[in-house]
Amino acid sequence: MTGWRPQISLADMAEDICPNCQSDRFFGEVALAREIDGYRMAEVHHAQARKIPRHAHGSAFVSILLTGRYQSRFGTTEMEFDPGCPVFHEEGFDHEDAIGAGGARFFCLEIDAAELASLEDECSGRPASTTLDKQAATNLLRLFLSARKQADDLTIASLAGEFLSSLGDDGSSPPDNSPWVARVRERLCDQPGARASLTELAAIAGVHPCHLTRSFRQQFGCSVGDYAKAHRLGVAWSSLARGKMGIAELAYHLGYADQSHLTREFRAYFGEPPGRVRRILESASAAAH
Repeated sequence: MTGWRPQISLADMAEDICPNCQSDRFFGEVALAREIDGYRMAEVHHAQARKIPRHAHGSAFVSILLTGRYQSRFGTTEMEFDPGCPVFHEEGFDHEDAIGAGGARFFCLEIDAAELASLEDECSGRPASTTLDKQAATNLLRLFLSARKQADDLTIASLAGEFLSSLGDDGSSPPDNSPWVARVRERLCDQPGARASLTELAAIAGVHPCHLTRSFRQQFGCSVGDYAKAHRLGVAWSSLARGKMGIAELAYHLGYADQSHLTREFRAYFGEPPGRVRRILESASAAAH
């Protein structure tokens, strides 16, 4: 098996990927599959713990863990992921995975070469194989819910396009001449329940508030407030997937006025209330077992 690296795609998810794999099916059970304008989407279930051998995908590939846990190893790096964490892999990127006890569920988005090439042309460059931030996660989760609700093709393709555009210049590595952007982003992400004022953030950055807002939008493609909201809602989704906190308690910890406040913002962003999303995750997880 030395040097074995099967090239696979979502189209192969229900097929054996290698005669030497002892009929092990790499992608698990597919609960949802859809292909629109060069984007291939799938909701994939693994009912129990399993190890996935070293492999590489034939196309660029994004996945986000919906429930459960898993580990991924590439080179000498090993990472463990919680629900709500998205990962981007370039075409041909070698890695191996281990699904945690109790199984896992993923939403996967495969991007064909033409779409990725257009992303390079329109944005600042091609994204690297990397984990993505909460803003990217919330955009991907919106795409998942729309696909699950059988939204029309234009809606799905538009959401996929918006998500990919954010990858082309996601701001995860602030330019060297603006190190304060990293400090502002760290404050927003590390303390999602402690609402920050623009004055506080400007003090952290050491720049005028107007300069902060203009530069932040140039780098992240949205306002400071929209970025903080997207991150906070991404944390809410992750907490719902883990199922260890009630919605009212979650609203308190994330700094919302009350449960209804969280519900309104969550529904406006994802198109479904948090209680409904929790039931979707719980019912699909039970069905996978």
